[in-house]
Amino acid sequence: MRTMLVAAAAFGVMSADGASTLTYRTSWIGNTYGGAVDAHGQHQWVQNAIEAIAATPDGTVLTNTPWDEAGGELGAWRDAHVTYGMATHGWGNSGGDAIAVNRRYIYAGASIDNEGGGLVGRGDYPDKGRYWVGVSRRKIGNIAEGAPFPGGRGNVGTAVARSFLIVNEVSGGGDAVVRGLAASDETLYVADMYTNQIRTFDAETMQAGPSWDANRPGALALAPDGTLWAIVDVPHVSAPTTAGAPGSGSSVQTRTDAQTGARAAQRPRLEHFSVTGTVLRDAVPLPDDAVPVSIAFDAKGRLLVADDGPRQQVLIYAKGAGGWQADGELGEARGILGGTQGLPGPQRFNGLTSVAADVRGNVYVAMNGRGPRAIGFDNGGVGDGAVLEGYGPDGKRLFSHQGLMFVDGADVDRGDVSADGNTLSVFTGTWHVELDLSKTSPGTEWRAAGFTADRFKYPGDPLYHVLRSERGMPMVRRIDGKRFVFYTDMFSQYLKIYRFDAAHDGEIAIPSGLVSARPIAWPPERPEHSGWIWRDTNGDGTVAAGEIAQAGMETWVSCWYVDARGDIWEGLGDRGAWRYRVQGLDRVGNPRYDYAHMNSYAIPAPFTRIARIVYVPESDTMYLSGASAAYPWDEHDWNGAGKLIARYDHWSTHPVLRYTIPVENWVPNTSSIEGIAQEGDYVFAVERVGGAVRVYDANTGSPVGELKPGPEVGALSGMIDVPMPVTAYRRANGEYLVFVEEDNMGKVIMYRWTPGPHAS
Repeated sequence: MRTMLVAAAAFGVMSADGASTLTYRTSWIGNTYGGAVDAHGQHQWVQNAIEAIAATPDGTVLTNTPWDEAGGELGAWRDAHVTYGMATHGWGNSGGDAIAVNRRYIYAGASIDNEGGGLVGRGDYPDKGRYWVGVSRRKIGNIAEGAPFPGGRGNVGTAVARSFLIVNEVSGGGDAVVRGLAASDETLYVADMYTNQIRTFDAETMQAGPSWDANRPGALALAPDGTLWAIVDVPHVSAPTTAGAPGSGSSVQTRTDAQTGARAAQRPRLEHFSVTGTVLRDAVPLPDDAVPVSIAFDAKGRLLVADDGPRQQVLIYAKGAGGWQADGELGEARGILGGTQGLPGPQRFNGLTSVAADVRGNVYVAMNGRGPRAIGFDNGGVGDGAVLEGYGPDGKRLFSHQGLMFVDGADVDRGDVSADGNTLSVFTGTWHVELDLSKTSPGTEWRAAGFTADRFKYPGDPLYHVLRSERGMPMVRRIDGKRFVFYTDMFSQYLKIYRFDAAHDGEIAIPSGLVSARPIAWPPERPEHSGWIWRDTNGDGTVAAGEIAQAGMETWVSCWYVDARGDIWEGLGDRGAWRYRVQGLDRVGNPRYDYAHMNSYAIPAPFTRIARIVYVPESDTMYLSGASAAYPWDEHDWNGAGKLIARYDHWSTHPVLRYTIPVENWVPNTSSIEGIAQEGDYVFAVERVGGAVRVYDANTGSPVGELKPGPEVGALSGMIDVPMPVTAYRRANGEYLVFVEEDNMGKVIMYRWTPGPHAS
């Protein structure tokens, strides 16, 4: 104990510039662009999701989505450069699910609320408890500049003031946003799902015109002859049932059959209207299993239908003497799930959300891994990333802009590294990424090697049913030589387990198990008042009642960790920790965990609360973070990593405290820490605000330096607010790769650092 006290005292206070200046490179994975500032002072990144697109004659692609963390809901892409419209994020503003363009204006679905009453009296906002849904009109030459009109509302004092058309004013708690737009130079058409109408407005004055009935109308498209096509009968999604940490706002969501892949009783269909709203009996022979989600007309006047059903193709139809006939398709059959399941590539579409075309014969598609948001409380495919692609008249891919990550961690598969150490596999929420570390230009090392979810084969995947539809932060482990990925969610409610079977499922991560410390609102087979363990004993990837074991109690969990042997560690806050020892694999190939092989551990001194766990079985070393009497817990920082880090040797036999690291001793102490990792000779702790990574000597606890986002990523990081935001990997050549969640601009930051000689 005396040695520990000396080590702790020797820690001292870190100087403002760190113990030393570290030489490292900032790179990233998961986004085509890292967020760096271009020559015009604009950050460049691919947004978290894309729900709708439109194309101008010159090939500028306009995008819209309800939410992008960095405010890029509304964008204009041209020649691999994006300009974001802004004024769709914060101060009551949100983007939307539809976009259209004519020769003068851009029309984007959007909404404005008053942030719970906080904006009442501070400008032009709806009353408390109300919100406006409608259309934001922008100038075609600058998507960031509004095109105001008499009667326009919102955003007083900004570049988009008085350019918002209120289509409906509704009470909070519903989903009334516009799901389809189309525009000629004279008329704006609006799919008003809230009132089950298609409404028209003068494209210049924005005054209301005629409207007509349509059942749950979605995407719209104007035909060359001026008539209007619409997708109707757009499916609903069930309302969420709250199941999260206090104040977390988390929820469990049930996806519609059409979105998870099961056959729906009623699928969306196409309807053709005259300019006055008369239904035209003009059938398009869609396949029985088609799920149309977006429509457009190409330069030849052909109808393009984005099919987000099992086919995952853009279906093409031409009008002849006998009516509409199939005229080919764009995209491989079954998209990314055809052939080798999950393998990305040109025309291997994945969750089509929108299609558009320009006068030059180019076709553009947007994807998000699971298709458009359904009506209701669903967040769509934000967690699976966004892909925007363009294809020439010959079907060749012109570009692929990828923003694949949101609230994603990353972890290296140590069992899949090339002999020279330059090529290795990394897993994130729903993507397998391959790194080529022989490349040194920031952002060039990565490529998407596999999408790991199959909503058609595995609709029971917890991904589609729990906590904002996100897989979470991964831990890649090898058990009996086989790869598994364990995911902890944002609030440590449960631990999800996935296995792989490349021969039958390609890149897909197969749902294998789940450990929950307390009841959640899914699945129906769950126990009502107990923690539980699910193991997929029949191998179908879906929870069944006979596959669940109950704990007989429920607990509050602060963190999860899976060690290199496959044992699961469950941090219990002020109640210590549990360890589930892996019992090998069952006949299906699932790792086996049960309550009979669970050990409990009391909180070791000096801790009063455990917030994070990292256990190294090879050396029987435990790293903990949390709170102590000297560094008490902050109840307002309930999801943080605490104010103290400690190392214990001989944990399993006779734990010896080697040192403690008071987190507040870092100068300047700019932020609390959110997560810790240990690799090789170092401990890494990431700060919540700013994303700086503190580096400590793992042997002594002494400060080494820090890693901060560089100009390669715009010198920015979003708020780090997940329990396992940082992982690290030491290469054979001594270089460390440090991965940090960065949800602001949809990526994972990767620091490449080669330390000097290690003296301790």
